[in-house]
Amino acid sequence: MARLYYDRNNKASTEGLHVQLYLEKLQAEDPIVSQADDYLMCGRVAVMLRGFGDALHQPRSTAQAWLPFAEALLREAGELPPAAPAEVQRRAKLARRNSRLHK
Repeated sequence: MARLYYDRNNKASTEGLHVQLYLEKLQAEDPIVSQADDYLMCGRVAVMLRGFGDALHQPRSTAQAWLPFAEALLREAGELPPAAPAEVQRRAKLARRNSRLHK
């Protein structure tokens, strides 16, 4: 379910089902009992952004697009070792390029 909310919703990740039907299937198999509001909002934003991208024929992986920001936050919190500025820029550029899903 995390992949569906925060990364992509293509046919491979939804087992060929419509997104809503797949979510209902997952919820029936392993229901989410509670979820923090921050995760819910983040998931909704990711789904809406991907829907907008799909409408423009530009499918994206929100997880890949957000990767440089997540890494920067983890570095600030001391959870990842510091990286050289050139390496950070290279990884951000690569993440943007990799966010484009290919069929």
